[in-house]
Amino acid sequence: MVCSSDERITSNEIIKFLKDLLDINKDKRVFIIWDNARIHTSKAVEGFINQHENVLCTLNLPQ
Repeated sequence: MVCSSDERITSNEIIKFLKDLLDINKDKRVFIIWDNARIHTSKAVEGFINQHENVLCTLNLPQ
C-alpha cells in the first residue's frame, strides 16, 4: 500500500494510515519502510508504533 498527497500530511493522518494497514492485515506482522521525514518520527507516531510493536515494524531509510 502506498499513500501520497499533494497536501501537508499530519501525524494524525499517518496514525490513521497505520491503523488502516493493521486492520487490513489482521493477525499478520506489518513491515513499513519509509524515509526519515519528520512526520514519520513525530512523538505521536512513535508512540503509536511503540504501542503496536508486536505487529508493526518500521525501518527508516537512510539510517
